[in-house]
Amino acid sequence: MLEVKDLVVTAGGVRIVDGVSFEVRPGEVLGMVGESGSGKTMTMLAVAGLLSGPARVAGGTAVLDGTELTEARLERLRGRRIGFVFQDPATSLNPLMRVGTQISEVLRIHGVSRGEARRRAAELLEQVGLGPERAGRYPHELSGGQRQRIVIAMAIALGPSLLIADEPTTALDVTVQEQVMQVLRTAQRETGAATVLVSHDLGLVAEAAHRIAVMYAGRLVETGTVEEVLGAPRHPYSAALMRSRPRVGTGRGPLPVIPGYPPAPKSRPPGCAFHPRCPVALDRCVKETPPLVGGVACWAVQDG
Repeated sequence: MLEVKDLVVTAGGVRIVDGVSFEVRPGEVLGMVGESGSGKTMTMLAVAGLLSGPARVAGGTAVLDGTELTEARLERLRGRRIGFVFQDPATSLNPLMRVGTQISEVLRIHGVSRGEARRRAAELLEQVGLGPERAGRYPHELSGGQRQRIVIAMAIALGPSLLIADEPTTALDVTVQEQVMQVLRTAQRETGAATVLVSHDLGLVAEAAHRIAVMYAGRLVETGTVEEVLGAPRHPYSAALMRSRPRVGTGRGPLPVIPGYPPAPKSRPPGCAFHPRCPVALDRCVKETPPLVGGVACWAVQDG
């Protein structure tokens, strides 16, 4: 459904996303994980044509169901074919508009009549677990979880082919997180959309995704099924992420950490960007950037 090839995003002449390629099949959920600043959100904003400020697409292609996503086409496809669930519903919603009006507006922009848009908005509120009476509320009158459900309703209003969820459970407590994810899972099943779930939460991704893409310093370093990447990670960075995840029954004491910090885009080292933090780095890693071969971008794996 979605095929991204060699995507490059720059800001001020610096590569934020550096040659990322992946695909998402119809009905599939791809979990995109990695530390803050790894390029996950920028990648998906670029796909949806929502980059702002100095950031721009400097290379590569994105094709949705056979249609290349050019800037002109994205104006027509956003909302109808591409739904985006943003990270912070408090800033995604207009505080001066009732939420029912905001859901209806998505439909009206794409040619739905006023009466049909109101009827569909009521259906969507039911679909995400909120009664139609919530249509008359303003965003500040709803909880964080309820606001996120409104954003999901807006994203799925026109049955998109591609659904992008960027950290949809950030700042929500565990119970509300599960409720929001259940709404997302139900919506994804009903629409059959190809879905990209961007998250820091490996446990959440393990439950929701079919495949995982691990990003580091603007590049993909490992891809595979959930069982492959989380069960037997091959890239040293993926393995380090798994070790640093808290587990029930492991006893007290500090969690293992990855030494050092991810590099800023403008000071990304040559070769493999992870090599200054990598326990198995080779001399080759310092000079040559490893390609993604067989689902992993690591000289130590490929040469071994």
